[in-house]
Amino acid sequence: MSRKSRKGIGSRRTNAVRKTLDRTRMLETLEPKQMLAGDPIISEFQATNTSTIQDGNGDYSDWIEITNRSSDPMNLVGWYLTDDANDLTQWRFPDLQLPGNDQVLVFASGDDAPDAAGNVHTSFRLSGGGEYLALVKPDGTIAQEFAPEYPEQFEDQSYGIAVGRDNSVLIPDDAPVKAFVPTNDSLGTTWTSTTFNDASWSSGNGAVGYEVLQSGFNVRDEFNSLGGDWTVDIPAGGTSTAAVESGRLRLTVPADQPLVGDESRGLGPVVYRSVPNNPSDFSVITHVETGSSRGGAGIALYDAATGRVALQLQYNSRLYFRLINGDNEVLGQRVSVGRDSYFLRLERDSANQAWNAFFKIDEADEWTLIDTVVDGTENFPGVTDLRVGPSGNTESDDVTAYFDFFEIDSPDESPVYGPEIGVNVGAAMQNVSSSVYMRIPFSVTGNPARFDELSLVTRFDDGFVAYLNGQQVLAENVPIDFAWNSNAEGEFGAVFGSIPVRQFNLSQHVGKLQQGQNVLSIVGYNVAAGDDDFFFDATMTATEILDSSLRYFAVPTPGEANATAAAPVPQITGDDGIFFGSQTIELNIPNPAPSLEIRYTIDGSVPTETSTLYTGPFELTTSAMFQAKTFDNSVQNPLDPSATANATFIAVDEELRDRSSNVPIIILDSLGQRIQGDTSRTLTSTNVIVFDRDEATGRATLDENYVNYLGRGGIQRRGSSTAGQAKPNMSFEIWGQDGITQDDDDDSRLLGLANASDWVLHAPYDFDRAMMRNQLAFDMSNAVDQWAPHYRNVEVYYNFGDGTVSEADYHGLYVLMDKIERNPDRVDVQKITPDVTALPTEGAGTIDPVNGDPDENISGGYIWKIDRSDPDAGGFSAGGQTINWVEPKSPNSRTARDDQKATPEQEDWVQDYFAKFRATLNDPDINDPEGYSKYIDVDSWVDTHLVNVLMMNVDALRLSAYFHKDVNDKIAYGPIWDFDRSAESTDGRDDNPNVWRSEVPDFGTDFFGNGTQQWWGNLFDDPGFWQVYVDHWQEYRRTVFSDEGIDAMIDKLADEIEESADRNFTRWTAVRPRFGGWRGEVENMREWLHERAAFMDSNFAGPALPFVNGAYVFDDVEGIQVSAGSQIELLPEPIDVFNDTPLVSPEKGAATASYFVPSNNDLGVAWAQPGFNDTAWDSG
Repeated sequence: MSRKSRKGIGSRRTNAVRKTLDRTRMLETLEPKQMLAGDPIISEFQATNTSTIQDGNGDYSDWIEITNRSSDPMNLVGWYLTDDANDLTQWRFPDLQLPGNDQVLVFASGDDAPDAAGNVHTSFRLSGGGEYLALVKPDGTIAQEFAPEYPEQFEDQSYGIAVGRDNSVLIPDDAPVKAFVPTNDSLGTTWTSTTFNDASWSSGNGAVGYEVLQSGFNVRDEFNSLGGDWTVDIPAGGTSTAAVESGRLRLTVPADQPLVGDESRGLGPVVYRSVPNNPSDFSVITHVETGSSRGGAGIALYDAATGRVALQLQYNSRLYFRLINGDNEVLGQRVSVGRDSYFLRLERDSANQAWNAFFKIDEADEWTLIDTVVDGTENFPGVTDLRVGPSGNTESDDVTAYFDFFEIDSPDESPVYGPEIGVNVGAAMQNVSSSVYMRIPFSVTGNPARFDELSLVTRFDDGFVAYLNGQQVLAENVPIDFAWNSNAEGEFGAVFGSIPVRQFNLSQHVGKLQQGQNVLSIVGYNVAAGDDDFFFDATMTATEILDSSLRYFAVPTPGEANATAAAPVPQITGDDGIFFGSQTIELNIPNPAPSLEIRYTIDGSVPTETSTLYTGPFELTTSAMFQAKTFDNSVQNPLDPSATANATFIAVDEELRDRSSNVPIIILDSLGQRIQGDTSRTLTSTNVIVFDRDEATGRATLDENYVNYLGRGGIQRRGSSTAGQAKPNMSFEIWGQDGITQDDDDDSRLLGLANASDWVLHAPYDFDRAMMRNQLAFDMSNAVDQWAPHYRNVEVYYNFGDGTVSEADYHGLYVLMDKIERNPDRVDVQKITPDVTALPTEGAGTIDPVNGDPDENISGGYIWKIDRSDPDAGGFSAGGQTINWVEPKSPNSRTARDDQKATPEQEDWVQDYFAKFRATLNDPDINDPEGYSKYIDVDSWVDTHLVNVLMMNVDALRLSAYFHKDVNDKIAYGPIWDFDRSAESTDGRDDNPNVWRSEVPDFGTDFFGNGTQQWWGNLFDDPGFWQVYVDHWQEYRRTVFSDEGIDAMIDKLADEIEESADRNFTRWTAVRPRFGGWRGEVENMREWLHERAAFMDSNFAGPALPFVNGAYVFDDVEGIQVSAGSQIELLPEPIDVFNDTPLVSPEKGAATASYFVPSNNDLGVAWAQPGFNDTAWDSG
């Protein structure tokens, strides 16, 4: 990962606090009554249910969970529950079957009657203050009791038998490791096996990596002259002067020349320069002599991005040493009377994102701190493009200031990875290879089958692939088609000196462990061979789940297996979300014990025993993906670490406090990590907040009352030809309030759209400068009842460079849209799993009378697309066409889980189905019951084609061309996708609305032939298909595709995005709109579509029109009423006939013409006159 990203300067920071997440209590250990192994038990109960689970009547009743610990089913009829030790048969179970190893809930509501959902209810209720509770056998003996009473219960917590855990650390943090930098692929993957001989490899303990640090420097200008490094900035209207005089810089500043004016730069002078090498930490020192002048002079931080002074350190009025911000507000001061000369020092502290200001009078004095200012606070937003230098600042008094020198001093760069590295591979790896092989051997004592869970905790920079005993188990931040010498897909690693920790659940691979010798093998990938650092370390833990004792549960699990015995979840006090300025974070544990402590992280890392210890309230000054856990330091029987408390904090610059828009606003903050590329296996984690519009005002603001979503998510570049554009198209996942990886995806209805976790943030940029072509095409498709993605136009702020979201992070207008995937709200096809092998039968398509679902068989549901080859798995050939799998994934996928893939048998069936469809196209006939209409949904094929032709989508049908098939159904074409290059975009191939296919190479899609894709040319060979096509077109032209219908769609979109379009093009000046501005783009597209529709009209024979008694009657959808005896005719649309003299014969035949090739212009235009004598010309 590059140093700039890892340890940047000039960041902006702000603060926040968090609302209460979970209510927890101390876990109390009790001795349970000894129970027989085969008996059912009360495994969990809740006596204070206020929001955990509703019964069948919609009430939050108390509940008791009964678990059958046997593998055999049992009937509870005749068993009893009681809360009275003197009445053991208080409530008798009805006939209630309980499967083996399963649970059932009994609601303790006192109703003593089944509810609307059939749940049983006891005749008594539970007491939150504690009381007797027992499960009694049919013979009246006690099977289990809480006696004399269970302890006090707490709101929305439960109590019961917790599961114990026995953790075995397989790989500690200082484990032996071997490393080797490959120069070719001669080893293949043989080196990942346990038997590989790595004796010649480098060895050590702990982390593998290298770190090349930036050396410190000292630059001191004695002002013998002003060299090329310096810029003298005296604004227009300023009357100050700057000159070198006798080895000193002299600033002469008359009165009323402030550095900062009202919303302006001011008139005061600054002589500035850049800071060499962009170091993380440095100091600026100068000596100033102002004599008896009372004006101000000192050091200025100048922001070249804004053209304004951001921070001043100065002495003025012969009284104050002051630290002053860019709004001329005094942030801190020290009184020191009557100083003629003095030293000033401004120090950058990158670890705390702060500036420290000092002064002293004599060189031998100690420095005196004036004050410290932190980036991103309300009074100091920070500096984006830093310059430093001497400055003058006056109000009523002038000043003449002499600067003896100006010194920039930077220490050697502080190491981040270096102290952690046990095997340094810098000499072999840097500037040689972007990859390194690592082997971490470990042993498993006893039978590994006892382990239920396997966890890998890593710290890495920039990516890796992991193998366990020779089998791949994990890949992070690497290309899909990674090789031995690949680069990491993007940067990932330490930010502001902190190395993020990532935890991966490898429980699905626990079976790969073997008794005795094992090896974890890692291919570590750097973002480039020349990068200045690389790092990897790991720990691995296997866990055995055990029985345990009675505990409180902070997170109840009614009807599910109980959780482990764990420490209480820490409580975070305060409001999460966005914040301006500084706030305090406070953590606590209700009824804490001396052995419990809280550890936390702010970068989304999983808290460990070595994470930051919470010692009291603290200031959070940047955006944070906040995670906290409670740890138990007891010597005997310590509790497991608690579940993680989570909060999402997004620091926002004060300048955005009043930001508003007429479309929703989405803010993304990836905490310094850059977005991953489109071929990466990994998403960049990010904080996410979505603000919807206030229905009353129609505007979105950064107001917590209109937060539609707050939590975490992941982003990745997407797109093929647009993947590298400056305004990134993004794949966008939401991970809920506590997610930290892409395995944590969590469904939500963003802005009223589908209930889903996977989304697309489409970025209209170069090709579509009207910024509405995709939305318009989607609206057209939905208007003809062919589902297309639903969407919301939004404005996006995306911060990846520092800790605070500011106006500089504005990314413009985006379109939040549905991803094409199986979903009841999207492509509504039935899920097919690998175990589905049944073939469809004749008459398939019947509906299950119980659940209404179609019969399950190998005929669906599927989603495919025609596109560039899938980099993960390639395509498959079907019906003469190469097709990519969408859902399920390809049987050859290298990244999908087995349960996500189609089976080879399913792919064979699909290929056979397409082959049968293709065979029908040899003699296409829409009326043939065994023809193509048996295999495809003709209406969807026609309508999808029409929308693509109307928009002249030059990549249609051959790229991003989706189609799908539900179980027992036909192949439906669509949904439509990707219309950037259509309707006279900047592509060039779509400029002419009056042609069927572009005249510009590569000529775009061959809509009516098989030149660029299969099937369509054959379909259009069938007059019946053509007739349906023309009928649909003419029907839509009377309604949704009429000029008025098209205008209505355009106007709706234009009205919605006009405001944000202006801001978008202010941000992205490299892609300015054509035709006089954004509105010109819209109107040009409108005119183009009108002309396009007219062109299509002119190429199709008009519809038959009804005439009654010789007069045309409007064809109303309700029908036409005529009187008895009327003459009814269906005739073509009348053609106007003119009785003009024909000049050219309409009869077929040859015509004679005269011709002449001129060598000059002597004839002028005389030759074009009717009487011109052309007898000397050639003829033919």
